[in-house]
Amino acid sequence: MKMPRGKYVISDPCYLWENHDDWMTLLDRHNFFNVEGEAGGVFVEKRGGKEYHMAVSRTAYGDGGYKGTFPGAAIFDVDAGMLGAIPVDLVAPEILAKPETYIHEFKGAWEFYPCDGEGDITFHNHVIETDPDTKYQEECDCYA
Repeated sequence: MKMPRGKYVISDPCYLWENHDDWMTLLDRHNFFNVEGEAGGVFVEKRGGKEYHMAVSRTAYGDGGYKGTFPGAAIFDVDAGMLGAIPVDLVAPEILAKPETYIHEFKGAWEFYPCDGEGDITFHNHVIETDPDTKYQEECDCYA
């Protein structure tokens, strides 16, 4: 799924709206970020005559803390069972100023892939693993 270049907050989107009513309105407007048959997708939010593209995916196991390959980021906390890339222009300055807010600039158009069978959510060339155990499981012949 193609996304436009720009600065995005990489986060569970629920952390990016201070007002609960605004968050619920956004969820209602975008069908709770559900795409039938998919783990996520690209959603367009219209504000002030402009269109903003948001890439949002469910995680493999819902809430938790997940590691990613973004430079300088440690753990991405999840409280609403999803992770996304939300344009900074949609996020309140107070939230952008928080030290735990992770902002990434994509210098050109980029690809987004929602959660796959191994729990990976891909933001261009960066991955957040939401089911890291799938990469380390070995087949067992315990009963052979």
